[in-house]
Amino acid sequence: MGDPEGDDPEEVRAVRVDLASIPDFAEAVPDFSESSSSESKELPALDPEHELHVEVTIPEPELPVLGPEHEVHDDELPVLGPEHEVHDDELPVLGAEHEVRDEAPPDEWRAYPGEDDLPDIDDDEQPLPGLEVASADRVEPADAEPTDEPEPEPEPEPEPEPEPEPESEPATPEELEASRNYRQIYELELRPLERDARVLLARTAEGSVLCALCLDAEPQVIRAVLENSLSGLDHARLIAQHHKNPVGLELVVQRTEFARDTQVQRLMVRNTQLTEALLRRLIGQKPLRELYKVCIDRDVAEKNRVGSRGLLRSRWGSSSSEERADFVVATEARCLTLLVGQTFDSRMTSILCSRQFTSVLFIQNLARFPACPPALLVHLLKQPFVRKSAALKKAIFQHPNLPSTAKKNL
Repeated sequence: MGDPEGDDPEEVRAVRVDLASIPDFAEAVPDFSESSSSESKELPALDPEHELHVEVTIPEPELPVLGPEHEVHDDELPVLGPEHEVHDDELPVLGAEHEVRDEAPPDEWRAYPGEDDLPDIDDDEQPLPGLEVASADRVEPADAEPTDEPEPEPEPEPEPEPEPEPESEPATPEELEASRNYRQIYELELRPLERDARVLLARTAEGSVLCALCLDAEPQVIRAVLENSLSGLDHARLIAQHHKNPVGLELVVQRTEFARDTQVQRLMVRNTQLTEALLRRLIGQKPLRELYKVCIDRDVAEKNRVGSRGLLRSRWGSSSSEERADFVVATEARCLTLLVGQTFDSRMTSILCSRQFTSVLFIQNLARFPACPPALLVHLLKQPFVRKSAALKKAIFQHPNLPSTAKKNL
């Protein structure tokens, strides 16, 4: 290296500095000049104290303070007037001119048999495919062959048959009576009248008015109703059911055609105002079975049931042996509870001894009847059904009329 002071400054172009001559530089800077080391050297691992921690603090922006004009108020919604109401108006009823009818196409429109038979038509007047519009100015082509086949006529649509009206079922007598409501007619129209006026009206009345007069409590009105030429069994049944005067009931029983009616008799015995004489006149000559039905009917008044039991006992003594035997067998001897004190004659006993019995209830009722004859008790012990039942044999053995010889033999 030359002296820079003695040289010309323009001639100095490069200065070479030996870095190795600088103290501690060789140790601090690695030597990259070696060309023989082609492999890269690993960097030294840093200790935790050499880690770099950078904390970034982002300042939070302050929100602006809003003024009173920005406040939100929960104001109530305004109440709308009648002009804002929504009305569900009914749709207008369209007339007959607005009806849509599925009419058949006119006869002028017909379908061509094929595309080859179509005539030459301009593009501007091209009709719908398969249809021909008839016009007065249109001329058929001369070379068109006429078809001999007639055009099919449209079949008329069959008219719908009217649906048959459902037949109304005939009303029962109870429903007819409820619909007429005779009690209401009597209470509102007839009861305010004087008795003489009702009597005169009953002689000429008809329909529901005559039926309503059957509910009158005066015997004179009932007499006038029965004297009316239009009165019949229906009016007699109404009187027998609703009239509460024995005199009026007697007027009904005096008419033979009314007294023989079964429904009149049934309604009459249920009436609490029926006298014993009228009861005897109504059912005194009936068979034993019919009298027994009246005696056990819960709908019959208690006074009339007691009278019927007296008629049954008196009718028992005057009836034939065959009728009494059939009556006992038909009721399975239940009727014997109402005939305490009555006896069996020899003819009736022989009829019963000629039959075989297999009913437990019938044998028990005969064994409990105090007047059961000894011959009938012996006949019951001989029945195979009784021999197999110890309870039935015991019940017969306890009867006082059983002979002692029968107990020894069996």
